Amino acid sequence: MSKNKQQNFKKTPSVKATPLQKESVLIPKKQDFWYILTVLGITIAVFFPSLFNGFVLNWDDAAYITENESIKALNWAHLKTISTGYVNGNYHPLTILSYAIEYAICGVKPFLYHLDNLILHLLNVALVFVLVRKLSSKLEIAFITALLFGIHPLRVESVAWVSERKDVLYTFFFLLAGIKYLDYYQKAQSKVLNFILSVVFIVLSMLSKSAAVCFPGVVLLLDWFLGRKINMKLLFEKIPFFIVSLIFGVVAIYSQKDIGAIQNLGPLFSFFERIMLSFYAVVMYIEKFFVPLGLSAMH
Repeated sequence: MSKNKQQNFKKTPSVKATPLQKESVLIPKKQDFWYILTVLGITIAVFFPSLFNGFVLNWDDAAYITENESIKALNWAHLKTISTGYVNGNYHPLTILSYAIEYAICGVKPFLYHLDNLILHLLNVALVFVLVRKLSSKLEIAFITALLFGIHPLRVESVAWVSERKDVLYTFFFLLAGIKYLDYYQKAQSKVLNFILSVVFIVLSMLSKSAAVCFPGVVLLLDWFLGRKINMKLLFEKIPFFIVSLIFGVVAIYSQKDIGAIQNLGPLFSFFERIMLSFYAVVMYIEKFFVPLGLSAMH
């Protein structure tokens, strides 16, 4: 190499990835559309038979639909009951409101209820693709993750059973909250708006199912995955998420106590046995994820 070329080479400045460059890598490309359509087509084919299911009246479908007086009229009195009351020991007014809208359209004909469950699941599959695409530059990872989420046997209960509307509905808003949080971090524009939207979506998720209270932990995991330094400033940023999670967590405890779902297991199981039961529940889900055999409606 000549001396002049060596000097020119040394003068070339190092290039660091800016937030905007990082964002451009993570924005879904146009070809992603065909991958999403493929995943959605396969998911529809798998879950299409669920559209012709009936209600499971000896389980929760009676309490949520056929015997639930609060959904049988869309007036202020019923809306007040929906927004303030518990159903089956759960506070999820947005889920109950969705049933009320369906009841106003078709009464107790189950097809629309199952159709809406499937539509929500398809939207969730697309959102999983978008979320993973923002986290990974590899299109194949987003495709496989969305497909696995879409057709895994553990998803059947949430989609094919009308009473599990709360699962697909809270997941829809949960994923939107996660996507807007990533937009808040990754995009240079509209940061405040994206953060506010993330908070709004997670509140809607908690109004659909109290399981969404885990969101603050999830965004901290996203921060760790993205390489953000976990410090007091980062935790302070999460205060709105922690506040709404605390509020809905307390409401969930009271709603569960309302039907006696929270009990003192001390007389039945030792402390060690209760710890083992908790570990068993976690391990069972992991096992069924990798080996979905011997599935049951009630384990």
